[in-house]
Amino acid sequence: MKNAEEIARKEDMKFDGNIFLKTLTALDEKPTRIISPGTEDKNISMWIKSEDESAVGSHKHFALRCQIAYMKACGIKKGVISSSGNAAIAAACYGKKAGIEVDVYVSPRTAAGKLSMLKKWGARLVVSDAAAREVNRLAANGGARNLRPSMDPLARIGFQTLAYEIVKELGTGLFSQIKNIFIFSTSGASYCGLCDGLEKMHGAHLISRVPRLFPVVGCAGGLGVKHSALANEVKRIAKKTGGKEISVSRERLSSFIEKFPRLKLSEESLSSFAAGFDFGNASDTLVISTGKLWT
Repeated sequence: MKNAEEIARKEDMKFDGNIFLKTLTALDEKPTRIISPGTEDKNISMWIKSEDESAVGSHKHFALRCQIAYMKACGIKKGVISSSGNAAIAAACYGKKAGIEVDVYVSPRTAAGKLSMLKKWGARLVVSDAAAREVNRLAANGGARNLRPSMDPLARIGFQTLAYEIVKELGTGLFSQIKNIFIFSTSGASYCGLCDGLEKMHGAHLISRVPRLFPVVGCAGGLGVKHSALANEVKRIAKKTGGKEISVSRERLSSFIEKFPRLKLSEESLSSFAAGFDFGNASDTLVISTGKLWT
């Protein structure tokens, strides 16, 4: 909550900490499974954090719960977001639960399954080829808060919970065996938040070390983090932890999908699987499956 209060002061917002914590608790989700090596497929020897099984179909719930709780605590009535779908679904879901209006700007190429979920949660949909530009203009004019995770520092704070959840589910004993973590990075907010959470636990002597963190980029997710404001921060973290940015080509992704056709996951998730598989496919590796396959 301390970080949220600091952001509110910078934004000159009146912040109610009790409402923030109450809303955050109300929007809490049941943790997704961590699948042990060989369970999902006998040829996959890595641990899997199955965020594709979350209530909103992706790991974006960590960010949006925190962002929506902040809006509630500051009395902000309306949010707006441009998204390929995953963040928008989480925003619509938690916005409705918290009584906050959310307008969603999506591309005409957004999957029908995602559009169906957005309608289910009552979001006002705007289909546009210039979704991000229109949302930035609306937010700049004070019409609503921009909930796009790459544009909101609350998202990175929310993603710290991903780290806490992983350690809690595995336990410190098993977690100490994890040397590598792979996660797809589009804006870098989840990657940076994951590192922040792990570093906090390391600083509090709850874990013995921070594993090597590998941001995965490539053909999925618009080439990933390269054009994000967090690009340099992602590079800094990768270097500090001993990881590195791994790019997965369309050809490599296609060959991985052909080898494991039973994995019905997003291209971003499968890119992380392919990167971890190529790195060694070992039981000291955890891959975060960031989203389901929407059709």
